[in-house]
Amino acid sequence: IQTIAKVKKRGNRSLKIAGFIPSRYAASNSQDKRTLIAIQEQFGRIGQVFDPIPRLTAFVDASEENLPLALYDPKNQAIAVLEKLTTLIEQLE
Repeated sequence: IQTIAKVKKRGNRSLKIAGFIPSRYAASNSQDKRTLIAIQEQFGRIGQVFDPIPRLTAFVDASEENLPLALYDPKNQAIAVLEKLTTLIEQLE
């Protein structure tokens, strides 16, 4: 939060934060759950905290095949999360 204030003061006075996208999130991991709550509490005052992108090996697998995840595994659970994020971010403009 202080870093954002410094950037606005010194470098970019018109800086606006659209939101935060937590990534590599595993709902089954208690540390990830606590971290997501902390992110929501600390950064939710500055911008929207979007749904987290899940931690999946499918991202690595798709990358190794030089394909986007949507082509590599079109039915992957992360696709819905990414599509929702895309829609929300497009609405910000």
